[in-house]
Amino acid sequence: MKLSLRYSSLSQAHAKRSTARHDEPPVAGDFPAPGEVLVEIGLVLAIHLAVALAVILTVRAFGIA
Repeated sequence: MKLSLRYSSLSQAHAKRSTARHDEPPVAGDFPAPGEVLVEIGLVLAIHLAVALAVILTVRAFGIA
Protein backbone atom coordinates (compact mmCIF):
# COMPACT_ATOMS: atom_id res chain seq x y z
CA MET A 1 0.00 0.00 0.00
CA LYS A 2 2.75 2.46 0.92
CA LEU A 3 4.62 1.63 -2.27
CA SER A 4 1.68 2.42 -4.54
CA LEU A 5 0.98 5.71 -2.74
CA ARG A 6 4.60 6.76 -3.13
CA TYR A 7 4.62 6.09 -6.87
CA SER A 8 1.30 7.83 -7.41
CA SER A 9 2.49 10.92 -5.58
CA LEU A 10 5.72 10.89 -7.59
CA SER A 11 3.83 10.61 -10.86
CA GLN A 12 1.53 13.48 -9.86
CA ALA A 13 4.54 15.64 -8.95
CA HIS A 14 6.18 14.77 -12.28
CA ALA A 15 2.99 15.67 -14.16
CA LYS A 16 2.85 19.06 -12.43
CA ARG A 17 6.50 19.78 -13.26
CA SER A 18 6.20 18.70 -16.88
CA THR A 19 3.10 20.82 -17.53
CA ALA A 20 4.56 23.81 -15.69
CA ARG A 21 7.61 23.82 -17.95
CA HIS A 22 5.48 24.15 -21.07
CA ASP A 23 3.56 27.13 -19.68
CA GLU A 24 6.67 29.24 -19.13
CA PRO A 25 7.91 31.39 -22.02
CA PRO A 26 11.30 30.48 -23.41
CA VAL A 27 14.18 32.45 -21.96
CA ALA A 28 15.77 34.71 -24.58
CA GLY A 29 18.79 35.69 -22.52
CA ASP A 30 19.54 39.14 -21.17
CA PHE A 31 17.77 41.00 -23.96
CA PRO A 32 14.98 43.46 -23.04
CA ALA A 33 11.46 42.94 -24.29
CA PRO A 34 10.49 44.86 -27.45
CA GLY A 35 7.93 46.89 -25.50
CA GLU A 36 10.58 48.09 -23.07
CA VAL A 37 12.80 49.20 -25.94
CA LEU A 38 9.97 51.14 -27.58
CA VAL A 39 9.14 52.88 -24.30
CA GLU A 40 12.76 53.94 -23.85
CA ILE A 41 12.96 55.21 -27.44
CA GLY A 42 9.75 57.17 -26.93
CA LEU A 43 11.03 58.74 -23.72
CA VAL A 44 14.34 59.78 -25.28
CA LEU A 45 12.55 61.20 -28.32
CA ALA A 46 10.09 63.13 -26.15
CA ILE A 47 12.89 64.60 -24.02
CA HIS A 48 14.85 65.54 -27.14
CA LEU A 49 11.87 67.29 -28.72
CA ALA A 50 11.02 69.10 -25.47
CA VAL A 51 14.57 70.46 -25.18
CA ALA A 52 14.60 71.49 -28.85
CA LEU A 53 11.27 73.31 -28.42
CA ALA A 54 12.53 75.06 -25.28
CA VAL A 55 15.66 76.23 -27.12
CA ILE A 56 13.64 77.50 -30.09
CA LEU A 57 11.19 79.39 -27.86
CA THR A 58 14.03 80.87 -25.80
CA VAL A 59 15.89 82.04 -28.91
CA ARG A 60 12.72 83.61 -30.34
CA ALA A 61 11.85 85.25 -27.01
CA PHE A 62 15.23 87.01 -26.91
CA GLY A 63 14.91 88.06 -30.55
CA ILE A 64 18.03 86.23 -31.70
CA ALA A 65 16.33 84.40 -34.52
